[in-house]
Amino acid sequence: MALPILTLMKFAGAVGANALFADRVRFPGEAAYTAGGPAGFQAAFSALMQSNRTILGVISLANGDFRVEYDHTLDKLKIIVPSTGAEASGDLHATTFEVLVIST
Repeated sequence: MALPILTLMKFAGAVGANALFADRVRFPGEAAYTAGGPAGFQAAFSALMQSNRTILGVISLANGDFRVEYDHTLDKLKIIVPSTGAEASGDLHATTFEVLVIST
């Protein structure tokens, strides 16, 4: 599955050689979420920001019954069910996810 369209909600950061950015990003859940989550978050985030940023981490925000995790190695966003610790499955299209992306 392809990564859904990202929406920038809030931007904060500083300009300079050691700039650190925190960006609030929203994206819709997939109608058919597959294990492992959608790949290509780094490229999608860079395109959204119109800048070649390096993602340091992703913090899950208000996501209802879910938690979002970023897998740096596979460059994927995973949706987790906190009550069980298991990865979500099935139809998540009714959920809009929000994350805080920390990048340089």
